[in-house]
Amino acid sequence: MNIYLLLREFYIRQSVNPLSTGQIAMWHALVYQCNQLGWPSEFNMPNRTLETLTGLSRAGISKSRNVLKQSGLIDFRSNGTKSSTYRVVDITTTSDSTQGSTQRSTQRSTQGSTQRSTQRSTQNSSTYLRLDKTKQDKTKDSLSDGGAHETNAFTEWQKVWGFPNAIAQGDLVNWVQEFGDDLVCWVISYAARRAVQAKSADGYLEKTLSHYRGAGISTVEQAEAEAKQHAETAKANAPRPQQSRYGKPRRQEAVPEWMAKDYKAPKQEVSAEAKETLAEQLKELEQLRKGKDEDANTKTMA
Repeated sequence: MNIYLLLREFYIRQSVNPLSTGQIAMWHALVYQCNQLGWPSEFNMPNRTLETLTGLSRAGISKSRNVLKQSGLIDFRSNGTKSSTYRVVDITTTSDSTQGSTQRSTQRSTQGSTQRSTQRSTQNSSTYLRLDKTKQDKTKDSLSDGGAHETNAFTEWQKVWGFPNAIAQGDLVNWVQEFGDDLVCWVISYAARRAVQAKSADGYLEKTLSHYRGAGISTVEQAEAEAKQHAETAKANAPRPQQSRYGKPRRQEAVPEWMAKDYKAPKQEVSAEAKETLAEQLKELEQLRKGKDEDANTKTMA
């Protein structure tokens, strides 16, 4: 089963017969588990696991899976006190071909029209509308059966940030269709090297790929060259330490605070006991001074 085709078909159906948020979460959780197990024909999944992945209550899970079964998206059977058995229906092969073709044509026409009208004012439309044969071949390969999807952008996202949510899954399908699987995978790995967090991943990829669209970047080689140039520019513009005439960074001594012109010594409060002790010491010094003066006078008179 090809997860890209499965997601694409799901969202085509969603645009015609929309499901609730809980039902969408339920379907994605089952697809996730099926993908993790290697796409078996049937698999067991506890209600507690579904509650954790979807946020639904036990009653919500029961209601959602009944709706998904009636919609032809899954099948299941209860096993008493044991985990229920589920089957993810491959809607890419069971859907009506005429309806699917019409829906795809309508969706692509609407998306293309919206994207073109939005971007004509900001970029050269001919660059965006023209997809060269190399990119088309890459897109076809990444969306075709035969195992290519095992190392695709969906899997790469999952390695870096975990299972993508519904919005990210839809975006991944659209990005791979436009830019090709290799380039989207490269952007995900580049984001990982830059420590982009999961909550910012979708926005980061959207911003980066929008830049690529405007710059006419359509291959991994072009993206790498652009990233290298950006790094070199950032390095050249980075502030440098002051150099001495011998080519070594000039050492800068730290100036003590008390050397500043406006420095004022902090006032210290003296206790009464300290004042009394100081007065006694001064008195003793005064007596010593008087004794020395008297001895000096005596010697002078003699």
